Amino acid sequence: MFTSVLISIQTFLKRISNVLIAFIKVAFLSKWFVKLPPIEMNEIAVLANGPSLDKDLEKLRQKPFNGDYMCVNHFPSTTKYLELQPKFVVFCDAALFTTSADHHLYDGNKKVFNNIFNKTTWDIHLFVPHSSRKNFQKLIKIHGLSNVHVSYTFYNTTNFNGNGGIFHSFYQRQLGMPDPRTVVTPCVMLSINMGFKKVFLTGVDHNFHEGIKVNQDNQLLVRIDHFYDEHREQKYTPFINSANGKVYTIGELFEVLQKIFRSYGYIAKFASKKNVQIINCTESSFIDEFIKIN
Repeated sequence: MFTSVLISIQTFLKRISNVLIAFIKVAFLSKWFVKLPPIEMNEIAVLANGPSLDKDLEKLRQKPFNGDYMCVNHFPSTTKYLELQPKFVVFCDAALFTTSADHHLYDGNKKVFNNIFNKTTWDIHLFVPHSSRKNFQKLIKIHGLSNVHVSYTFYNTTNFNGNGGIFHSFYQRQLGMPDPRTVVTPCVMLSINMGFKKVFLTGVDHNFHEGIKVNQDNQLLVRIDHFYDEHREQKYTPFINSANGKVYTIGELFEVLQKIFRSYGYIAKFASKKNVQIINCTESSFIDEFIKIN
């Protein structure tokens, strides 16, 4: 009896703490009055870059899908960008907006934005984290990028997890979202808040744990596969924490993975409240919060 009372008190205090933290984060980190672009369709397909994307797109074509496409990260560097002509591109990782030519991602990132601004002949909308606004604007200026078909919104990646009440109120007002450890999280949250009623997920294998190993020096190595790596030999490389430049430990990595998958539970409850159906097209996906189609 006494133990159950203590657990109840602990749960209550933890919830109060989470609410206070959410308020503080919103007050100091979030941009208010984020305006999302209008939509014309009720359905959208999120094109994540997992190795199953091609198979998932074929499956989607066999369904009565009639909606928009939303791609992520380096997708504009692939041939599928011009083929599918996505209406939205979502970025989440701050490293995508580096303006330092010495950065190991600089050339790849430059290609992404050059393709978007120089090859896009249809209207497209970019979603850029508010926290990366200055770097994005600097990048555009440095490379002299401009295109009348390209518009963009700075959205909040302020993270806090919670169900119902104040949390859903913050989510709905674009003031934050469940922990965006992968770009799929903002893709789904933005799709819900723009008003889409069906969100199809493609290329969301999320089998990160299958591509890890520890070498003789106890150094964590990872191999992350993408659909566009089909003809490249993928190698295991040290998994670096961009925040401190150190290699993740195995414990730290699984803590990150726990946060990734836990976020989808909060998203599923928010989607249910908004009467939005999220459909996972990736048969082998390890995401277990959304229904799968055959």
